[in-house]
Amino acid sequence: MTAVKTMCRAHFVLCCVCVVGSVCAQDQMDKVIWQFRLDGGSPFCPALGADGTVYCTTGAGHYLQAVGPEGVGRWWYSTPGPTTGPSVGLEGTVYIVSQGQLHAISGHAG
Repeated sequence: MTAVKTMCRAHFVLCCVCVVGSVCAQDQMDKVIWQFRLDGGSPFCPALGADGTVYCTTGAGHYLQAVGPEGVGRWWYSTPGPTTGPSVGLEGTVYIVSQGQLHAISGHAG
């Protein structure tokens, strides 16, 4: 299980891979708050933005997906090939590498 911890809506939330091909958020009692099915398989290490957005790349897909703190898909960004797990910069830019090229994507726009 891959996990990222954050403060989200003033509640401690654990975002993790809860089933193959999905990412979810859990409360302090491990109750699933939401679950979002990703296109393209299981996510690599999700990254978390300051606003609670979860950024995921998937093993079979060639893109980055953004899932809001409420569990709704916000956008996706297509890449030319398989990607690394995302990293989020202090300014909110999401960074991934695909086929040896660094991609810097606005965390708000995709």
